[in-house]
This record gives sequence, C-alpha cells and structure tokens, in this order.
Amino acid sequence: MKNSKKLTWVISTGDPAGSSPELIEPLVGERRASERVVFVGPEAERQKVVPEIEKVNKIPDDAGAYWVEAGDIEESRVLSGEVGAESGAAAYSSLSRAVELVEDLKASGLITLPLVKAAVQESGQKKFTGHTEFLENYWEQKAVMTFLGDELNVALLTRHIPLREVADKISIQLVEEVVDKLVDFFVAYLDRPPKIALLGLNPHAGEEGLIGAGEKNILQPAVEKLVEAGVDIEGPFPADSYFPVHSNRHDLVLSPYHDQGLLPFKQRYFFTGIQASVGLPYPRVSPDHGAAAEIAGKGQIDPRSAINCMKQLRRRAEEE
Repeated sequence: MKNSKKLTWVISTGDPAGSSPELIEPLVGERRASERVVFVGPEAERQKVVPEIEKVNKIPDDAGAYWVEAGDIEESRVLSGEVGAESGAAAYSSLSRAVELVEDLKASGLITLPLVKAAVQESGQKKFTGHTEFLENYWEQKAVMTFLGDELNVALLTRHIPLREVADKISIQLVEEVVDKLVDFFVAYLDRPPKIALLGLNPHAGEEGLIGAGEKNILQPAVEKLVEAGVDIEGPFPADSYFPVHSNRHDLVLSPYHDQGLLPFKQRYFFTGIQASVGLPYPRVSPDHGAAAEIAGKGQIDPRSAINCMKQLRRRAEEE
C-alpha cells in the first residue's frame, strides 16, 4: 500500500565551491507538491543559487522547499571551482546540521550532495574520511556502501582503504554481517529475497588456492554458512569474467574491494546511479559522483543522479 503521509527530505548541500550547488534547482523541480524539502547550507549559496527558497529558523509543518542556514562562505566563492578550507568548513557544517535535522524532523530520508574530503580536512576536521564514516560515527551503527542502478546493484565488503590492507580486513564474520544488512534492505527494495553474487578476492577466484587462499579459507565457507541459513548467494566468482557472463542472474553483486565492484558499475551508471548507506537508522543516499570542481559553474553538470536520489527515497518511503 502506498504511504500517504507527508514525506520530508533533508539535503546537505555539499561543497559550495564545487558543482553541488548546480544540483539544488533540479532537486527543487523534482519535489512533489505534497513533500517538504529542507536544504541545509550557507546563506550565500542560497542567495546565489535559489534565492526564491525561503530561509527559515523554524521549519514549518507545511509542504514546501525551505533553507536552513549552516556554515559560511563568501558569495564569490560559490561555484568558484576553488575548493579549500573555507568551502570544506561550509560543507562540514551543512552535513552536521543536516543530520541533526533528520532526527529532529523524523525525516523520511537524507540526501548528501558531494563534498571534497581533503577540503573538509583542510578546514580542521582531520579525522573526516567521508560521508558514510561520519554517519556511522554519528548514529553508532555500521553501514554497507551500496550502489543502485537500473539493472546492476553493487555492494562493498571494504571501502576506502589501501589495497594492501583489503585481505586482512575480510573475514567470514564480516561477510555474514554485511550480507545480513543487505538482505534486509533488498527484501524491502525488491519485495522478495535478493539473489546475491559474491566476487572472489584474488585473480580467477584464487584458482583453488594456487593464487591465494582467501576464497578457500574465508569466502567459500562464508557462502556455505549463508546458504545453510537460507540466503540465496553464490560464489565466489572470478571478478574478471563475472560481469560479462553472469551479472543478469543476480540482483546484487558483493565486491571485496572498492574498485573491483565500482569500475563496472560506474562505467554503466556514472551519471544515473546512486549510493545508499544500507544499515543506518534513516535512509541516506547520494549522487554517484564527486564535487567535480573543475567544471563548477560551467553548466556541464548532469543532475540525473541527484534526481534519482530523491526518487529512490520516495520509492522506499511509499513502500513502507
């Protein structure tokens, strides 16, 4: 049954010196008349990009588009393409206030527009490593970095860590914990249990131990335990041949490390795919691209990924 309650989206506006401001107007256009959308960012960004959106201190219960001020930046730096400590501080303030508002408003979901991690760190937030990690720390819950496309969905066992550390991070317990979160999400997403493929860690999925023992010692036993528990999962598959041969057989591909899964995903969905943090207490999604400061303000930003973020949150909320 469709959910008839008023839906509220909170949107952190990302780095104001990057391309994120160019995604705001398309998101305003995607809003349905019955929805409340709350943008969170510097006043200079509102004035330059969407001055018609009402700035508020207390957010009305009525549907509409509203702006809550967070952070500060000179108007000349909005869409400047010159990201740095000032824009990084504004992006961090926007994110911090947005997360608070998600809880205060009991929002239907959070959209985080792109920021630049190095700029946030340059602003003094030295421990900041990304949206996902920030949200995990804030809500004290682990999330699975998941990417959603029209015909291909990819989730990651490990995220932003050096390649040499990947093998040491993977364990049977990690595979089980990640898959449990993914099954819960995709049962709701698909209205049925998902069919999952696990990729191998080593070339040719280890070739029976000839090119590494990670598959025999960790991944294969994890798959066997999950199958015994009733999960529809296969693998580990050799990653180099999986996508051209088998990808249409499964709803979700679980990749041991970042680039292994995201190279094929972003080749297909760089401008339309979205990232979802699976396992957090509130739905969170973001565009599947970065701040793209090199083209900020040049009218070259494709807004489809950001628009799909709102569509995805709406779909999830209506199916609850």
